[in-house]
This record gives sequence, C-alpha cells and structure tokens, in this order.
Amino acid sequence: MKRRVAWLRRYMMYLRHKCNTSSHVETGHLTANKFDSAKTVILRYIQRQCFPKEIDHLGENRRLPKSSSLYRLCPVIMPDGVIRVGGRLKNASLPIKAKHPLILSRNHYVVDLIVRHEHEMNGHVGREHVLSLLREKYWIVLGRLTVRRILGKCVTCR
Repeated sequence: MKRRVAWLRRYMMYLRHKCNTSSHVETGHLTANKFDSAKTVILRYIQRQCFPKEIDHLGENRRLPKSSSLYRLCPVIMPDGVIRVGGRLKNASLPIKAKHPLILSRNHYVVDLIVRHEHEMNGHVGREHVLSLLREKYWIVLGRLTVRRILGKCVTCR
C-alpha cells in the first residue's frame, strides 16, 4: 500500500509539473523518504475517517468532550497533520515519535494490516509482545482487544 501511494504521489507531482513548468520532476526509484511520506498520508487519511469530530475540535484549539474516546490521551495535532498522544512525556528526553505515538482507531482495516504485519515480521510472537512493539510507534484505541482479535485469526499460530 505504501508503494502504491508513493507512486501515486509521484504521478501527482508529474501532473503538477505538466501544468506548471517551475516544479521539479523526479525520476528513478522511490526513496525511503517517499515511503515515509506515503505512510504519513495513509495514516492521516485513516485518522480523518475515524476521528472527524476530534480533528475539528483540536483544529479550533478547543478541548475534547469527555465523551470522546481520545479524551484521556490528551491528543495534539502535530505539524505534519497527524494526531498524536499528548501528556507529560513532552518533557522527556526521548525522540518525538517515542514520546507521542500516533493515535489509530481499532475499527479500520489498515490497522488490522499493521497489527498483522508486526505479528508476522517478528516471528508470530504473542499478544503482549505485539502490543509493546506497536506502542513504540502507534497508540491503538483499545489496542489489547484489537491485537487479541487479529492474533486469534492467525492460521500459523493456531
């Protein structure tokens, strides 16, 4: 999915170049930066689908209502447009992505793919290990239940 989105973004840049001669056209293979930006675009799209009200509240610098599933996470919108966990870790001497994991919904198909990918790439490890690996980068709302649901469907582990 990241590869396809990266190619689509490159094609969009090509079309912009056709309309405007001042932009630069890239050729050759895709770079790691292009894959990272494609991943960011995918995750931002997921968040916009799953948390539209929360994004509106945070975009207007208003507090989230207590009924929101993200209320206890103290979410913040980062400059790249994704919602991350806020809180006291902002004062820690850790990388930003470790201090503020990206918030994802448990009800999206791409989140299921991410959980399955982590599970398979780490040798079909157990629930808690997969959850700890995911929490290095992502905070899935009700993540333990999501991991349990996905790992329960793993044919190799069964």
